[in-house]
Amino acid sequence: MLIDELKDFKSYFENDNEINIVLNTFDYLEHNEKSILANGYHFKEKKNRIFYYENKTKIVMLSICNNNLKTSRLMPDYTNSMVNLTSSIKKFYGLESKYQTSSKLDSYLDKNYKHIVFLILDGLGPYIIKEALKPGDILYDNLKETISAVFPPTTACAIPCSASAKLALETAWLGWENYIKEIDRNIVLFTGENYVTKEPTGINLKKGLMKYDEYFYSLGVDAKDFEPNFRPGGYETFDDLLKGLKKHISKDVSTFTYAYWGEPDSTLHLYGVGSPEANSVIKSLNDSLAKGLKGMKDDTLVIVTADHGHQNVINTKLYEYKDLYAMLERMPSNEGRSLTFKVKKEFHQQFKVKFEHYFSDYYDLYSKDDFLKLGFLGDINKFGYNQRLDDFLGDFIAIASNELYLEYVDFKDDAFHFKSAHAGITKNEMETPLIIIKK
Repeated sequence: MLIDELKDFKSYFENDNEINIVLNTFDYLEHNEKSILANGYHFKEKKNRIFYYENKTKIVMLSICNNNLKTSRLMPDYTNSMVNLTSSIKKFYGLESKYQTSSKLDSYLDKNYKHIVFLILDGLGPYIIKEALKPGDILYDNLKETISAVFPPTTACAIPCSASAKLALETAWLGWENYIKEIDRNIVLFTGENYVTKEPTGINLKKGLMKYDEYFYSLGVDAKDFEPNFRPGGYETFDDLLKGLKKHISKDVSTFTYAYWGEPDSTLHLYGVGSPEANSVIKSLNDSLAKGLKGMKDDTLVIVTADHGHQNVINTKLYEYKDLYAMLERMPSNEGRSLTFKVKKEFHQQFKVKFEHYFSDYYDLYSKDDFLKLGFLGDINKFGYNQRLDDFLGDFIAIASNELYLEYVDFKDDAFHFKSAHAGITKNEMETPLIIIKK
């Protein structure tokens, strides 16, 4: 019987005319559809996110519990993004940039500040600020504008953009991990470790294959980079980082401070947007910043932003879609919400049809050429193109437009399942704050 062949279903109802199946998750959608087809039914249509199958006497309706997910899309705006903030900073110090400056930041860089601070709080989207904080909080009160994240909205893309003052079109830093053809492996870009086995490869992409230079060391002032303790000499706590920062901006000479902190992103991944745990961390960051900047002089301007926002997610085991994976030349890569696929040549059209059959209500699938023409990474004609992106982008790019998160590697018992994530095209992920603090 059909019911005996199904996996992970929440309910099953059958009468003489129809069968209604509701699945708990998207994990075994491919498996369950194959079971239905093997029992003599053929696919009829997909309507309102329900799959319909039929034979001569009966209709099967297959749906997923909680599949009515809200969709939103917000394309990147490369006239008002993190890279445009760096252009304004370069302009302030008398340097040119190929990218447009931020008109809002330009209006605040209206005096000869001796000290400029540029602080990135990982994952702190503007709607998250409004969720966790209230009037009277320093981050809430000084939120001047909502700006665009770069695409994909993820740390491994945004941090190189903010440090180099270049878009991913130039840096090729696109996501958490990607395919490095020199060793035929998927590598975590920041650490150089094998993404699947976690073993070190000995590759330092920042110093070698994907080198970029930090623009702020060319500003002509005393510039310093403040990071957490995953970097040599980094700081154990945010309070310690702020103490170091305050010491730096107390110098008699002109200074520029670039600072990054990995919260609230880590806590958001663990507990989700709106969780008491995440809100507590955000409030703590806010209060630490207010305390750390107490006594700040009027010759100092502090700019606070984020690399991306966050979206609560529903995890889906894409690796259980065996027929889909059989069409690939290699494992998918990049990020679960902006996933790239290298497909065997003979399966290009079939892969597109099959992927969209299952996921078109939740992910937008683009060919590499269409993805680039649409300007997700910026204007190639204006800003150039790093050829390594050909390897990274593969043939197709799937971009999340709602809450679904595709887990594409089976890490068995070691798997960590996000409560919230980023790298998709939703408004919650693509909006970042421009916070400006001055005396």
